[in-house]
Amino acid sequence: MSNYSQIRILFLTAQPTDIARLRLQQELRDIEEQLQRVKLPERFVLKLQLSTRPQDISQAIQDFKPNIVHFSGHGETTGELCFENELGRTRSVKPQALAALFRLVTAHVNCVVLNACHSDIQAEAIVQHIPFVIGMKRAIGDGAAIAFAVGFYKALGANRTIEEAYEFGCVEILLQGIPEESTPVLRKKEERSPQELERNLLKPNLESQIANLETKIQKPKRFQRLLTGIIASMMIITGISGFQSLFTQDISNPELFSKGERTFFFGDGNIYLKGAIEAFKKPDYSKAEELFNKAKKIDINDPEAEIYYNNARAYRKGNPLTLAVVVPVNARRIFAQEILKGVALAQANLNNKGGLNNRLLNIVIADDENNPSQAQKVAQELSKDPNVLGVIGHYTSQASEKAIPEYEKVGLAMISPGSTSTKLIEKKSKVFFRTTPSDKPSAQLLVDYAIKNNISKVIICYTSQDIFSVSLKEAFENSFNSIDRKVVETIDLADPAQDSSKAFFYSVSQNKLDAAVFFPNTDQVPIAINITQEIEKSQKNYPIKLQLLGGNTLYGLDTLQRGKDAIEGLTLTVPWSAEEANAKEFAKQARNRWQEPISWQNATSYDATQAFIKALSASKDPSRKTVLENIPLVQLSSDETSGGGLRFNKNGEREREPVLVKVVKVDKYRRFVKAEP
Repeated sequence: MSNYSQIRILFLTAQPTDIARLRLQQELRDIEEQLQRVKLPERFVLKLQLSTRPQDISQAIQDFKPNIVHFSGHGETTGELCFENELGRTRSVKPQALAALFRLVTAHVNCVVLNACHSDIQAEAIVQHIPFVIGMKRAIGDGAAIAFAVGFYKALGANRTIEEAYEFGCVEILLQGIPEESTPVLRKKEERSPQELERNLLKPNLESQIANLETKIQKPKRFQRLLTGIIASMMIITGISGFQSLFTQDISNPELFSKGERTFFFGDGNIYLKGAIEAFKKPDYSKAEELFNKAKKIDINDPEAEIYYNNARAYRKGNPLTLAVVVPVNARRIFAQEILKGVALAQANLNNKGGLNNRLLNIVIADDENNPSQAQKVAQELSKDPNVLGVIGHYTSQASEKAIPEYEKVGLAMISPGSTSTKLIEKKSKVFFRTTPSDKPSAQLLVDYAIKNNISKVIICYTSQDIFSVSLKEAFENSFNSIDRKVVETIDLADPAQDSSKAFFYSVSQNKLDAAVFFPNTDQVPIAINITQEIEKSQKNYPIKLQLLGGNTLYGLDTLQRGKDAIEGLTLTVPWSAEEANAKEFAKQARNRWQEPISWQNATSYDATQAFIKALSASKDPSRKTVLENIPLVQLSSDETSGGGLRFNKNGEREREPVLVKVVKVDKYRRFVKAEP
């Protein structure tokens, strides 16, 4: 019997904000589609490292111990690869540096693929230590880079050797009609025979793989669940040209939308999810329903599978009611999934009861990438489709700001679960509503807390080009500043001409501050966390411990994981807490469904969906017009929401107070707990 080993692939990406964007997600999708098609998909384990910084490379390699390291991004004519710094801008790494790193990991790394322009210079340096290295001897276009990756991993999945897979990658470029087949270059380390190298990489124990497959399907581990979408999310890119969309046939960027034709998220190869998607595209809704049901049982905390399962049910029954949910998949993946969990729960509850007037609810998922320009395009496409009766989203204020005018043109209601800027209601839009408190009461709650805790001098770190960040900063300043209290300084975390950390500590050294207040936008959260870590290190030189306050963008698992001890005591204002008395029933229901702690994004997106369901139920034959007319009349009781009643005032605001939470350590683990105001 033939033997095959598990092959571990580390996929590194970097998209610095100061150079042109690449189609990296499509490349990743295509790679995973090819790996999913093999007879034993669990033979391949793919780990994704987004927005890679130089310091992330060695950590990821040591943690994951990959056999193949694949880098996708930009390269410079000098051979340097472009990674990201703390601000998301370019940090170049020289060939000698990477070669020195790979010299230390030869025990398990057998192949390096550098899918970036001019990367053959790097390949020459790395191949001194690694058996196979693929680089590009000149600039390479997006299409050629993606085609090479498709051909390479398609062949690798068919048990071809590295050398054969390289040839298939070059041929794939030719097949796509792109005259760049000579750009990729394979370099080989000469000391060991090709047979020995291939044996180390590609061969051991098929029987153990088969034995483990059913066990892993029945009992997936947390780490494996995290990898589920990575393989499945790549399964439809090659069929893009024939895509049958819910939207108009001339839709641009169809990869940004799905009601069941694709997966946006990354994981470890849920085989039922792939089959369900293929069935949905045919369309064979009965088969899709069956397979999506199995997929969601394997990955119980995957909201996407739950939504697609209910969509298949809705289409099988016929004449569904359709809402869209817009989330920042690529920019803030964790937040996107949290939002989808709330939507999925509300949709499932409704469909399990038979829907409205015998019509089930269908949800279209859209990705605005937390990019204002992309948000506008998504809004335009959703506006074109008359089946979409309402939009849950957008998540961030800057995305909503660009989307609102597009929805106003067609009278399409949107209910945002996360856009808090007070500036959004200044234009008095008739289509904009939100289920989260605005920045003004949130800032006031933080100010009240600061006064109660004798905080009189603070520094604010914010993002000057983000309307949420600016809105919260201004609201805090206006309420906090007085004769005996002062915001001493403000620091723009996104200012390219300023080192935020240095500016922060210079201010600390010059002023006797009581607290640091962080209002970053979602992109600048890592920088804010880094500053808290520097604060912790410097406390021995600063006699007074700085108190840490912040806005809701800092609420999330990534903050707890990255901040560690440095963020203990961090106090945030958020729209919702599971510890509120009227929220406990919903929190219990959601925890039972997702088997994980519940976030405020779960709650506000659930409430937004419930508000739309109520508006839909008020008409026998709902339309955009009736939905928009009914939303201001919506009144939900506490047992119909995540906690507390729901109704909107004349400005589209939900009448609800924000909550304070604090980071504390409980049984060796950090968590957010409700704090006293």
